[in-house]
Amino acid sequence: MKIITKYIVKHFFTFLAIILPSVISLYLLIEVFQRIDDIIESHVGITIVISYLVLRIPQIVLQLWPIMALLAGILTITILSKRNEILAIKACGIGLHSLITPMIITTLICSIFLIILQAFWAPKAEFMANKIWQIDIEKKQPKGILTGKSLFFHSKDAIWVTFINNPRATILKDVRILKYDHNFHTRFFLFAQKAFYINKRWHFVQGIIQQKTQHSWRSIRFKDLDLKLCVVPKDLASITIPPKLMNTPELISYILSLRRAGEQAFRERTTLWTDLSYPLLAVFLLNLGLYIMLLLENTSLTIGLATSLSIGLLYWVFWNFLIAFASAGHLLPELVPILALSMLWIASIIVKKKIIF
Repeated sequence: MKIITKYIVKHFFTFLAIILPSVISLYLLIEVFQRIDDIIESHVGITIVISYLVLRIPQIVLQLWPIMALLAGILTITILSKRNEILAIKACGIGLHSLITPMIITTLICSIFLIILQAFWAPKAEFMANKIWQIDIEKKQPKGILTGKSLFFHSKDAIWVTFINNPRATILKDVRILKYDHNFHTRFFLFAQKAFYINKRWHFVQGIIQQKTQHSWRSIRFKDLDLKLCVVPKDLASITIPPKLMNTPELISYILSLRRAGEQAFRERTTLWTDLSYPLLAVFLLNLGLYIMLLLENTSLTIGLATSLSIGLLYWVFWNFLIAFASAGHLLPELVPILALSMLWIASIIVKKKIIF
């Protein structure tokens, strides 16, 4: 590794080491102040609060990584320019790539690590943090559990065991319902191959219902059966793991099952492609930000710093706009990273051509 490469990477990592804990601490501090009333009212120990905050860190890093990498890069350029070291690099005949490439490669390596973190560990950490908040702090006991593909749900007068076939839980498969009265005596047991929620009623297909009469049980087979029950799809969907809290293998499996059921799964596909590409946004954003800093170096570093950060923040908003658009089905989810990253790459090429180095 060249001395100049080591020198630039050292500066970049120094700023990253300062920015990373500072931003995370600020983010967590704001979150604590926002939720301080709930924490005090719950009377939980400090260990539970710390556990919740620690589990939030992976998701915070992933969310803010592009902005943190951009800030570390433009601060590195600012320091080198203030010390006239960029002028010395030019005088030595060192090209523009030798100045930019070390930071880009470092950011790329960190981004790949974060993609792996997002794919396997970060969603689980966020899921555990949400669980701590709901159970230990908000004191909300879950009405059901999800084990594998089976959902167990306990309503006020029935127990449901089923498999949800779509994100809104309006289509169920292998439905089993045990309904009981206020004395916990079984009223009826229902099994159906499928169930659909239509016009505020459950429509069951191909099954059997066992109903208790005064002295015995009566079994009735049916092809179609309509029942109005107190459980609605929203209740069942609240127990399932949201796509954002699934790791990548689980999310891919879930998308495939939805597509087999005839669902487009726009929201889930958008989440998948966002998870795989969002950390890479840091590489392309940093590339553009560094070129802008070098373009404005001879005029005003302050303007360059403000311009780079403003572009970074605006592009972060634009990225979220694309995600919302794709989740609603107005844009193919696979096009989100292609559009977002290619636009940054084209802008970087345009700015680079204007730099005299």
